[in-house]
Amino acid sequence: MTVTNWAALCAAILIGACSGTIKTGMASEGVDARYVSGGGRLQWGDEIIALARVFEHKGKVAACGVWTVRGESTMASGTHHLFAQAGVIQMDGRNVVQGFTFMRRAAFRDDMTGTQARCVVTNTAWEPHFRPEDAVVVLPQQSYGAGEMEDTKLRFRRRALPDLVPEASAAADGAAPQG
Repeated sequence: MTVTNWAALCAAILIGACSGTIKTGMASEGVDARYVSGGGRLQWGDEIIALARVFEHKGKVAACGVWTVRGESTMASGTHHLFAQAGVIQMDGRNVVQGFTFMRRAAFRDDMTGTQARCVVTNTAWEPHFRPEDAVVVLPQQSYGAGEMEDTKLRFRRRALPDLVPEASAAADGAAPQG
């Protein structure tokens, strides 16, 4: 394993350890109309998209999510997870889920309905005013790489995304996942 790969692995572990997220059985569910998306694009056109939902579970914030890549370039191959793992889910402008290490990567489809998403329960208390439909998925702007040649650096920028979960695909009932 190269130094770069070790650094990426250590960063992923650190993000997960600092996230306040507890893995509890790794329940899963299919993506449906309750999910919101966020993401952006690398300079070579790769779009990294995370789909997630939050809900209350025994007084804590719980979340389910999955991420995908549309238009994968060879220039960024093998690095997409770095951008996805830095994601957060916000409620009322506050990060309630920090880091998407619990999410799995799924193959891109124009309609992600039914794609299996992993779920976790966090240490964050669910507040009575939280509304699951108000969750915001954020993949922050980031840069990786070094050197004098600007094109060797991976630059990720947030942007508007296509709707990957059509409204008609499922009813939004707020139920907790099974598993």
